[in-house]
Amino acid sequence: MINLTIGIPVYEMNGMGVDYLSFLLDRLNVQTVFPFEILISDNSTDKKIEEFVINNDSKIKIRYIRNAGPKDPCTNLNNLIKNSKSEYIKFIFQDDFPFSNDLISKTIKAIEKNPSNNWFICGSNNTTDNKKFYNYVKPYFNNKIYLGKNTLGSPSVLTVKNSKELLLFDNRFIWLLDCAYYHVLNKKFGPPVIIDGVLITCRVHSDQLTGVLTDTKKIKEVFLAIKIFNKSFFKFYIFIEIFFSHLLNKLKVNVKRTLN
Repeated sequence: MINLTIGIPVYEMNGMGVDYLSFLLDRLNVQTVFPFEILISDNSTDKKIEEFVINNDSKIKIRYIRNAGPKDPCTNLNNLIKNSKSEYIKFIFQDDFPFSNDLISKTIKAIEKNPSNNWFICGSNNTTDNKKFYNYVKPYFNNKIYLGKNTLGSPSVLTVKNSKELLLFDNRFIWLLDCAYYHVLNKKFGPPVIIDGVLITCRVHSDQLTGVLTDTKKIKEVFLAIKIFNKSFFKFYIFIEIFFSHLLNKLKVNVKRTLN
């Protein structure tokens, strides 16, 4: 069978980190097929999650590691990539969870049918209370995804082949970390394999990392994405900005002269 690691990046999440992780592990332990292992990379400054994992009675082997690098989400995800021992990595954020007990079995079947492909995406939905589910997403790739038009979903829908060619997440992004990653995966490997069905639930809550980002920071990330991924357009934008700035200054000078 395909060797698959469930990679879970974790942190305190405003005191809810253990609760979310506990719920996720419970849902993984009722899957119809188990992964090779669960790999947890911890960004926490305390030991609450570490102690919870040590004392957790999981049917699935759990390997716990600390992220010794910068405490940003991309570095934590990259720590999972660098430490995984499996052929494939299925990412799931700690506050998300399988919507279906067949998440792993359907992921493995998709991999077996498409052994030459390097990345896979499943459908997702949202919840605020683990009871009512909405926003069922049927994923598809679009060429403007790096601008934040995310038609695939959060990193919890993603499975990647753990090869030497596998790219790392770009830690210049937080809000667009998934969109930027999908863009470069598509550039390198082509579009993803879409796995049938809604298999992942993504929680919506006030403690989400991307939810606390200001609109200003989000806009800055969009401009950074344009600068990196669409250099010709970025150069044109800079030219237009300089041109209109110069034009505005000339108008101001002319207005002053007229008033004087």
